[in-house]
Amino acid sequence: MGIRARARFEVFKRDRFTCTYCGRSAPDVLLQVDHIHPKAAGGTDDIDNLTTSCFDCNQGKGSRMLEEDVLPGIRADVVDMARRRAEQLRQYREWQDAIEEETSGLRDRVMRYWALAFGGEERIVGGHTQWTCPVAWPAEWAVRRLVGELTLEAIFAAIDTTVWRYQTPSHQRGALRWQDAPRYFHGVCRGRLRDQEQAVEAERIEVAQAVTPQEEALERRDIFRAIDWPKTGMEHVSGPLGRVMDVLMRAREETA
Repeated sequence: MGIRARARFEVFKRDRFTCTYCGRSAPDVLLQVDHIHPKAAGGTDDIDNLTTSCFDCNQGKGSRMLEEDVLPGIRADVVDMARRRAEQLRQYREWQDAIEEETSGLRDRVMRYWALAFGGEERIVGGHTQWTCPVAWPAEWAVRRLVGELTLEAIFAAIDTTVWRYQTPSHQRGALRWQDAPRYFHGVCRGRLRDQEQAVEAERIEVAQAVTPQEEALERRDIFRAIDWPKTGMEHVSGPLGRVMDVLMRAREETA
């Protein structure tokens, strides 16, 4: 079974449609996908083991291992770059997998807390755990985004607020219907995100305003010393520019 068209396109796109052996690119040459570790030697069709090659380089390499002394036409720096890029791609994918695993774990914890908070039950069906819940579930894609923006404590608190609102007697104003629980929950989370952003902005303003007048004067003095305006000829400048120069010179003398 050959390499799928989708996989070939991803390899070409990753390598910018350029032969990693000789540096030539489409449409000047016909590009192919080559196995870095040959299939004849146990190589796989995994994208980490694939690289872009022009027809000539691929035919010259054949099923031999990618070594610098195999083909005189293959530049050593290009070979090294191809190897490093393949290794970086493998590491990047491992990093992505780790993030995905962590995000999925946090999402599952939120969904489990949601079910427990609303009085749901845990059931084992076909060897897998399933939860029942008396209200609608929040969208998983939205929960995945929330775990990247808020702490678990903040999300759990938003769920508790939603439960409190849902338990309001139905005849009272503001009672929450079962199908509206996710929408209310997301509204509470958006409010917490706004509070978080405002707190960060307030802290930034507080830090910016913490500069004392003495520090500000020292900064102005350093600026004027760095500029070191020459006095020669400046006394003859008139008009708006002359007035600007006078202000600058007086400010410099005051901060000296």
